Amino acid sequence: MVHDAAPVGLVEQRGDAARWVWRCHHDLSAAQPQLWNALRPMVQRYDAAVFSLARFAAPLSIPRFIVYPAIDPLSERNREMTRSEQALQMDRLHVPRDKPICSRWARSSASTIRSG
Repeated sequence: MVHDAAPVGLVEQRGDAARWVWRCHHDLSAAQPQLWNALRPMVQRYDAAVFSLARFAAPLSIPRFIVYPAIDPLSERNREMTRSEQALQMDRLHVPRDKPICSRWARSSASTIRSG
């Protein structure tokens, strides 16, 4: 499973026995023509493509599947974490605290954790 446009070219290294699926959450219904014309031949080397919404799916010669995004806001994994829990996880993962955390999912309180 290759996720997103940046690593789409990895399919060029595929072996004969493996099945490859490309996962895209971007809206390709009106993609920039020059970019999509460069990416489409690589995407069509995959065995299938998965999109988040039917309207995002570009016309392709391979099977296309729709898998809707699903985040359960009530699951333990998605609950709010205290600052001490955040620090514990950062220590466990050896995340340095002298640099800002950049993530589209990071909340502002979690993105400013510093040592000391």
